[in-house]
Amino acid sequence: MKHMLEKSGFKVEVATESGEPMRAGSVELAADFKVSDAVASDYAGIALPCMAPGPEYSVSPAELAIVKTFVEQGKPILAARGSVAVLAKAGGLEGKKYAFASEVDPKARPEFAGGEFQGTGVVRDGNVSTSGVCPLAAKTSALPDGTEEVTRNFIESLPKN
Repeated sequence: MKHMLEKSGFKVEVATESGEPMRAGSVELAADFKVSDAVASDYAGIALPCMAPGPEYSVSPAELAIVKTFVEQGKPILAARGSVAVLAKAGGLEGKKYAFASEVDPKARPEFAGGEFQGTGVVRDGNVSTSGVCPLAAKTSALPDGTEEVTRNFIESLPKN
C-alpha cells in the first residue's frame, strides 16, 4: 500500500498506537507519530491495513476517534480485512457496500448493521474502499489477496493535486 501510494505521488505517514515501529519477523515499518497525535484535517485520506489482528485485539479510543473523524468528514478510507471491522465500529459502513472475510458472518455482528455485505473480494462504494482478504489471509485460504486492487481503488478516490 505504502509503495503504491508513494509511486502515485502521495506522501505517506504512518501512525501507530505507541508511536513505535511495527515489526513482523525481520520486516519493520517505521512510525512517524502516535495515532493520538494524528489530525484528520491534515490528510486527504486514511489507509487501514489489516495487520492481522487477533480475536483478542480491541480498538483503542484514539484509533476509533481518528477513523470516526475521517468518516464524518467524508474523506477517502481504505480498510483491509481486519480493519473493515474497525471501520464498521466507527460507523463507516452505514449505507455502504463492503467486502469482508471472517469466520463469523458480518451480518451476525452488530457493528456491521447498516452496511451491505458484498462478499470477500474488493469493493469501492464512493470514498470507501474495502478488501476482504489481506496477504496473510490469502496465504492461509484459497482466496486472492485484494491489497493491490483495494489500494488502486483508494488512490482513485483521493483528490489529485
